[in-house]
Amino acid sequence: ETFAWVGVVAILPLFESHQILWPAEIIAILYVISTSYIRSALFGIFQIQGDLIAGPETLPMTLGERKTWLLLKITLAACAAILCAAPLLGFVGSLSYLLLFSLLSLGLCLMAYENRWLHPGIALEALVEGNFFLACLLALLWQVPGWHW
Repeated sequence: ETFAWVGVVAILPLFESHQILWPAEIIAILYVISTSYIRSALFGIFQIQGDLIAGPETLPMTLGERKTWLLLKITLAACAAILCAAPLLGFVGSLSYLLLFSLLSLGLCLMAYENRWLHPGIALEALVEGNFFLACLLALLWQVPGWHW
């Protein structure tokens, strides 16, 4: 599922481009991999009770819930660090900083579920899925003249 998101969001647009900026493309791929991976693993944690009964091999079933949480937090922090460093290194523009808001939102979803502020259901799933819409909205806003800094 993660690689499907990468293909559609990061790779497919390359076929329309005349000049590929590889550092920026790699950052985009890492961002999409991180966010979609966290989303998939979080949904795997939501379904761990059903997986125990049905028996499919998921990340939380293989690693255990505690190690999965640690892996998700490390992935989120690493992605945030990459988004912070990439503009400073000249790899991407300031959109990278705006996308930190979608990572913050995803981090809040992780924290809300881990602390049992929200329980699996339509509200939590909408918040998790909403991070993709938030990233899209931020990218669209960044395109508006005057939003670049």
